[in-house]
Amino acid sequence: MKCVQILAQRDVDLNSRDNKGNTPLHLSAQNGHLEVVKCLLNHGAKINPRRETSFLTPLHLATMNNHIKVVEYLVNQSKELIDEIEVTGRTACHLACSYHHTTSLDDDGGEEEEDSQQSLAVLDVLMSNGADVNRKDNDGITPLQIACKHGNLQIIKKLLQEAKHDDAMTKIHLYSRSRFGNTALDISLINKRYKCAEYLAKARKRFAIVEENERQRKRELEIKLRVEEEARLAVEMKKLNELREEQRRVEEEKAQEIKRREAEERKERELWGKMLA
Repeated sequence: MKCVQILAQRDVDLNSRDNKGNTPLHLSAQNGHLEVVKCLLNHGAKINPRRETSFLTPLHLATMNNHIKVVEYLVNQSKELIDEIEVTGRTACHLACSYHHTTSLDDDGGEEEEDSQQSLAVLDVLMSNGADVNRKDNDGITPLQIACKHGNLQIIKKLLQEAKHDDAMTKIHLYSRSRFGNTALDISLINKRYKCAEYLAKARKRFAIVEENERQRKRELEIKLRVEEEARLAVEMKKLNELREEQRRVEEEKAQEIKRREAEERKERELWGKMLA
């Protein structure tokens, strides 16, 4: 740490790269050296350098290696880092769903999982800071579909956590398809992730109920708005008819007044005619 501080104070290029395209910030983030990350950024290192070939950023590397403190610090420095993509179009959210879980297939196709609390914690940081959980990579694959491919059930549950509330629509697109036409459920079955497939099937049923409730609510709201609009139009029509009736009455009174005056004038002319005769 002291060496880094000394180098930073002596105008050493903190954005220089090694033969793999890594800057000091890449390496410190990859290895979880939070204090070094802070020192580099405090002395002017670029916060979002990319590896020259893979386009990986320090946030990507910290996410891939579950260095939650570094992830938190980088995200707090700039929210714009969250949805930055690497060469395959994947964001930190994709990578958090790809790494650091253990899943094995037994002879019967079953799964044995060990929860990766660090991966969940990293994903939670990204999601709570607005990560786009439906972002697709270059192959049209979402973070959920990646978690299904790797059989990471705890990550899947984390992504679908909002489905616990019947009055809340999920933010995850369960029926989103990759470039190859596969949904998350399809990918689970293709990769023999049967526990994930079972969970997704139940989630689909649960979401179907939620979606039907939402559609019913919208229908009821539309009916209510239609009734209110019809009532408003009825009131407006009544006012219009009353106005027309008033105009008709006024016009009739004017016509009667004209006739009365014409009759008086006619009588007066007849009277003058008799007098002159």
